[in-house]
Amino acid sequence: MTRLRRLILLAAVLIAVALLFLGANRVNAQPTWASYSDSGHNTSSDTFTEHNCTVYMYGEGFTKNANYKIIYWDENGDKRVAEVQKALTPVGMLSSQHTFGSPDVVGSWHCTVYSPDTYDPASYDAGDANIVADDTSYSGGYAFYAAESAVPEFSTGITAIAIPGLCFGIYYWMRKRHRRIAAPVAIC
Repeated sequence: MTRLRRLILLAAVLIAVALLFLGANRVNAQPTWASYSDSGHNTSSDTFTEHNCTVYMYGEGFTKNANYKIIYWDENGDKRVAEVQKALTPVGMLSSQHTFGSPDVVGSWHCTVYSPDTYDPASYDAGDANIVADDTSYSGGYAFYAAESAVPEFSTGITAIAIPGLCFGIYYWMRKRHRRIAAPVAIC
């Protein structure tokens, strides 16, 4: 019976050590979080210059099946996009994307991951205790840079409405003007 007790005690010690080791790795391991120029997350990029381009954010090491809030901040610390995503797969994969458009601004941007997913800060603060991951790989502690060429001056929706409206207005004005010129003059 003594031998069986020793085996049980040895097994319990090994299990406890394994649990401590795995638990310590989970607590100390920081999730990765970086910006990419492609949806496959193969090309890491910190500068975006293409017109209407998309930044793809990706990371691993988040708690599987947990919801996180992802927020994109412009250079002034103003919130541009906020969304909730679920970390998937056994590695806790989290991804997001943002296509630059109006009213986005040129400059250095942050992209942070927050927990809990209901947390909604008003402005960017690097010292916020709810930040789980913050990509600071670009110079000056930012995630990426959006060049002037990447941010369109007018949004596609506004342009799609404004251009036909402007064309119709010019057509109507020219037609009205043409009627006045071509109208017969009454002679008394």
